[in-house]
Amino acid sequence: CDKEFYYTLYNSLYFVGYLIGLPFTGSLSDWYGRSSSQMFTAVVVFTALAILSAAPTTTVLFVGQIMLGFGGGSMWLISYTRRMEVTPSQYRNSFMCSLSFIEIISFLFALLLATWLANWRRTLLILALLTTINLLLLVLPESPQYYVAKNCNEKASAILQYIAFNNGAKIENYTLAEKSTETRLSYKDLMFRNKTVAIYFFVMAFAWFSASLISYSVQYIALNLPGDGLLNFVLIMQVPMAITTVLQLIVVECFGRKKVLACSFLLSGLGFVGGIALQLLQIENWVLSIGAFGVTKVASGIAFSMVYLMTTELFPTILRQQAMSGCSTVARLGSISGPLFSAFNKAYPLMSVTVLMVDCIIAMILIIIAIPETKGKPLLDSFEDVVNYEVEYERLPLKESSPMLET
Repeated sequence: CDKEFYYTLYNSLYFVGYLIGLPFTGSLSDWYGRSSSQMFTAVVVFTALAILSAAPTTTVLFVGQIMLGFGGGSMWLISYTRRMEVTPSQYRNSFMCSLSFIEIISFLFALLLATWLANWRRTLLILALLTTINLLLLVLPESPQYYVAKNCNEKASAILQYIAFNNGAKIENYTLAEKSTETRLSYKDLMFRNKTVAIYFFVMAFAWFSASLISYSVQYIALNLPGDGLLNFVLIMQVPMAITTVLQLIVVECFGRKKVLACSFLLSGLGFVGGIALQLLQIENWVLSIGAFGVTKVASGIAFSMVYLMTTELFPTILRQQAMSGCSTVARLGSISGPLFSAFNKAYPLMSVTVLMVDCIIAMILIIIAIPETKGKPLLDSFEDVVNYEVEYERLPLKESSPMLET
């Protein structure tokens, strides 16, 4: 009983560190830059894994787990934002899909490594050593988009010229416009300073929560489906990830971000309704159950990818990482609610499907009425860019809006 309690507490402490780290590193990244904050989180992750691999007591193990949650989620989120800021708009979705494939491969690698070593301390030590690859961050330049937002135009121009030179391209002399931005903005500015930004934030935060709730609820419900539990988990968790990536690569390029995100919430709800209907009708058909919840998992996976991508494109550089961190923090509430929702589904299946379907419909409606399409648009840098978004960026061709950064 004690071991089971400690195991549950150990897993929960990761999310405690996650929830503490995201708001802190979000501000750190927007104030001091992507490069330095990403290096900071990488050092935290390395230290946490080293502590976990050699933890002499349970207390030290718990401290290491909190540190891992603090640095792990933040490191991924900052690196994602940094990569999106150096990727031209026409390639952002494709780049997002490539990251998903890498994530699948890394998960399988960690699973095979743990199985082969059959020793959790050695596994964590090797993973700690692998994080030293982040030392390469020392030779990579800062995000030029970040420098533009901070009015460091000479540094931004030098980095862009360097990138162009190394890729055999040529950028004509171009003067980057001055941005009338402040150096340090906070979550208060994100939520209360500008009405448009506030609406974007609260709508996207709800979308993050909904996508996370659906995804993790299906994950836990899959363990109770007829058939082998491990096989069900693989078919509903890992296989849909690959399908999601391929579908996203196709449909987003054809229909844009907004339509795909709205439709993915609708399909998530319908798939969940189908799966629960099979349970209520006591139809123990393994193929139909896997198919229904598989559709839900694929749709929620696309929704998750879209909220990442659209949040990056909706918010200005001066607040982008804080917006990403704030939304991801809300999403953690959805993931924590996943196992609770699974238990709720066992007791009240009809009510649970109603709640989730209503949640999906609300998310879909909010996306349709409150969020603009971001496909093919340059990243925003300041509050002025957000205010003029529909007026200026909907009217101007992409090449006229930001020629140097979009080359």
